[in-house]
Amino acid sequence: MSALASNLRPRSATELIDAGIQLARAHYGPLVVLSAIVAAPGLVINTINARLVAAQPIELGANILRIIPLSFLGMCVTAVGFGALVASASAAYLTGQPLEPAAALRQALARAGRLVGVLLLAYLIMAGGLLVTGVLLGILTPMVIRGGSSVVATGLFGLVALGGVVGSIAWLLVALPRYANAVPPVMVENAGVLTALRRSRELSRGSARRILGLVLLTVVILVVLTVMVGEVVAALFGNRTLANALGGFVLIPLYPATAAVMTLLYYDLRIRREGYDIELMARGLEDAPAADLPGAPPADARTGQPSF
Repeated sequence: MSALASNLRPRSATELIDAGIQLARAHYGPLVVLSAIVAAPGLVINTINARLVAAQPIELGANILRIIPLSFLGMCVTAVGFGALVASASAAYLTGQPLEPAAALRQALARAGRLVGVLLLAYLIMAGGLLVTGVLLGILTPMVIRGGSSVVATGLFGLVALGGVVGSIAWLLVALPRYANAVPPVMVENAGVLTALRRSRELSRGSARRILGLVLLTVVILVVLTVMVGEVVAALFGNRTLANALGGFVLIPLYPATAAVMTLLYYDLRIRREGYDIELMARGLEDAPAADLPGAPPADARTGQPSF
């Protein structure tokens, strides 16, 4: 309990990244195995999608119909895999021992529907501005076509497009910190889809800037490394599809640290908002609620009591 107690404190964004990397390094074996199991199918799907997009224009329309289900399948794999990583990293943080890959995957698969649902809804909420803009532009397009070179129609279209892009970015910056951490409530608290989204939103209150900075920094690091490797491979072999595939494989060794950072962020928010550190230390780790110990009987998300 002493090692855990010393770590139960609020952290800044940079401290969370450092602590997440340290946690991932200490338990890298099981986490990177999970990462490979999770990432490999998604990379294969992304490679197939890239080839479909690169097809001749006459085939592009038919290929889009193939890309949509493949992309959804990739999202499902990512949701379940990230849930498994969070479960294993959570166990490592609370008990000092990560869940083994098979146990973590079983736990995530048991919550697969909720993991996919919470990820899909979070994406839709965060992309809400773009969806609204797309609908408005779809309505205005026939007006522009019928109006020909009408200054009013063209100007209105441009105004909506510009306002939509600016508004979408602004909304994304607001929604991202609220819903970026919705997976841990599903895995740790056995929460349902709507409950997990609500928990993520409630825990983010007062920490939006810190969460946004943390998420953006993590994404930038992942994107920069992926692009760098992809460009090097493209320069060496002149094959963009191979470059995209190998660039994506860079994510496999990085996923454990990413999952560890997001898991620690979840506990950090509970410490700040709910005094979780005081609660856990007062009870003693052996008396902690079953919901807080991955692998234990799941707790009902509404009552917090173990459900057997």
